Amino acid sequence: MNALSPRNALFHPFHLCAPHTLEALLARYDAVHFRDYMALRLTPLMGTTAYQDRMGDDHPMLVTSGRLVQGYPVSGPLDDTAVTAIDRDLSDSRWRTLFHDGLRNDRRFQRGLFDLTHAMRIGSSLVPGPAALLRLLEPNRAAALYNVALVQRLAKPTLTLDEAYQFEYGLALLKTAAAQVHTIRLSRAHTLYLTYWTDGDTRRRGEALAAVKQLYRDSGYLTDLHGELPDHLPIVLEFCARVDHDGGRELLGRFRGALEKIERALRERRSVYADALAAIVLTLPESDTNPIAPQQTPVEFVGLEPYGPRLLPLQPTGQANRR
Repeated sequence: MNALSPRNALFHPFHLCAPHTLEALLARYDAVHFRDYMALRLTPLMGTTAYQDRMGDDHPMLVTSGRLVQGYPVSGPLDDTAVTAIDRDLSDSRWRTLFHDGLRNDRRFQRGLFDLTHAMRIGSSLVPGPAALLRLLEPNRAAALYNVALVQRLAKPTLTLDEAYQFEYGLALLKTAAAQVHTIRLSRAHTLYLTYWTDGDTRRRGEALAAVKQLYRDSGYLTDLHGELPDHLPIVLEFCARVDHDGGRELLGRFRGALEKIERALRERRSVYADALAAIVLTLPESDTNPIAPQQTPVEFVGLEPYGPRLLPLQPTGQANRR
């Protein structure tokens, strides 16, 4: 099956995208999305400053054409779910090693987290940028205990020099992990995987995926999704249009609440595809039995088993080849 849905990329560094990187992304994707600079409120009185993303100022024609999308706000205090996810990353030795190696070897990553061209304020002291970086790159920091609560406790005006370095390194860890959390949330805000909206990243979702897969099998068609999951909306729509209209429509009806949430999310982003989702919803019956997508998708920190992608065919195989 050849899904004709647009390909989008979400770019999320702490700095502007280099021209050659933007050119490469536009050659590969239909649209590139940029979020605002992320502000974090560590305590009621302390946080990082937010600046609106400036990519649109440099490329106004790309914004007008819809190939460059910006303005996803991700500022404010961290909620409990974000704190849990950040603490999980900060306690992961592999994640910490990747962070420390990136901070040591990647100049762009360094500049995204620290202004090393001038003297850095470390606590109450002004330290030359290169000297401050050497202290921040001390090997023992890669294995030091960090979590959100510790960084919040260190977010105070009076610190010793050692505590100030501990805070600066911890804040860099927290900003990087939080950026990942917010990026995942943004990518999921428009996800076309229908069972994600009802079951989230839980083991229960595996059962929902299996039910969709069984519907495809029962149709008498072998299905090969080339690595895609069976609940991907373009695949469900093609199944409905070309294989089993009634079964596909019933399947879409199960996820009417999810489709409505996707439509609202797309409409908030002024996406032209919001109308396409609205048209799909209008074809579905309103029923009290249709599940309502929860306000916040369920999360379970247990990995799902790899899910086999043997699915849609579009070549009838007969009863003998049903599986």
